[in-house]
Amino acid sequence: MSSSAPHIVIRDLGPIDDLVQLKAVEKQVWQMDEEDAIPLTLAIALKEAGSIFIGAFDAGKSDRNKLDNYKRGKGTSDKEGENKGREKAGSDSCGKEDDKAREKLVGFAFGFLGREHGQTTIHSHMLAVLESYRHLDLGRRLKLAQRERALAMGIREMTWTFDPLQSRNAHFNFAKLGVVSDTYKVDFYGPETSSVLHRNGTDRLWVRWLLDSRRVRERIASATAGATADIDRPGRAAMDTHRGVAKDTPNGTAEARPWAARKDPRGEALDALRLLAPLVRFDGNGRPARSELSEALARERVSIEIPGDILAIEQADAGLARAWRDATRWAFRESLKAGFVVVEYCRSIRGRQGPGAYLLARTRVEDVGGTP
Repeated sequence: MSSSAPHIVIRDLGPIDDLVQLKAVEKQVWQMDEEDAIPLTLAIALKEAGSIFIGAFDAGKSDRNKLDNYKRGKGTSDKEGENKGREKAGSDSCGKEDDKAREKLVGFAFGFLGREHGQTTIHSHMLAVLESYRHLDLGRRLKLAQRERALAMGIREMTWTFDPLQSRNAHFNFAKLGVVSDTYKVDFYGPETSSVLHRNGTDRLWVRWLLDSRRVRERIASATAGATADIDRPGRAAMDTHRGVAKDTPNGTAEARPWAARKDPRGEALDALRLLAPLVRFDGNGRPARSELSEALARERVSIEIPGDILAIEQADAGLARAWRDATRWAFRESLKAGFVVVEYCRSIRGRQGPGAYLLARTRVEDVGGTP
């Protein structure tokens, strides 16, 4: 098996060795100091108390190790080979454990039990995949495994947080998984941490994943079929440069329908973004420009644009990155306070690193999800 096509196994984390690997992956992905990484003893306790720890393992490492050991074994004496044969015959019961010991953890998802809205939930604290394995869609596979475990426990909702300026995460969460959000957390982890990803504040959207809702099941099915990856295509008018008067008016016929009751909620979202003047948008120099708040909040829908690659902006111009943080923080907080819910994120078709946009609607989270 070539290294370019690894055999990935998604399974629950087992012994302490798995948790040791988890900590190493966490530190590598977030590039954080020891003090900000999850303590091993805490991970052990959380796992034993019923938290969900799922790993993506490169099982091909085990196969390659077996082949290497076999090749090396050809050079041994007959006596050595005989002894090794006896050892192998006497250790069949340990074979699977040996294989696990040789597997390399390349990604994981970790969630613990929570309590929100009068019900038990899972809060997914971390999802990480090593960079060289991110082309394998492991993030989605790990989230689906988390969902499966949670539903088996009788849990119907999962929450987590993400940086709303991270466009790839936004697309993954809203388009592929079908989350919604009605909560914005300012500097959730403090002004910064040791991670290079936390140098522009740690604001977060707190998202809700209604695990067995129609919206989530449809998004999962769409992403699995490969349709979601190309949904923001020319012809669907996901985003364009139109900045005319918004035709999205209060109390319109379309707005009277619950979000989930619409035939194609995501398609309608793409069309709506073409008509809306964003509450925060790009000006001619790539800086955030704010629109009139009272006018925007009088509508039934609001949009907020973000850069396509905030990390590149942070590296090139920290001041500009901070301006985007301040502007979007203002927009999200004011919109959510006025009763809007973040229902979609759509990637732009205006260039490879152009803006994308969130769509917020005046609705309730429960109405967005739809009935199971």
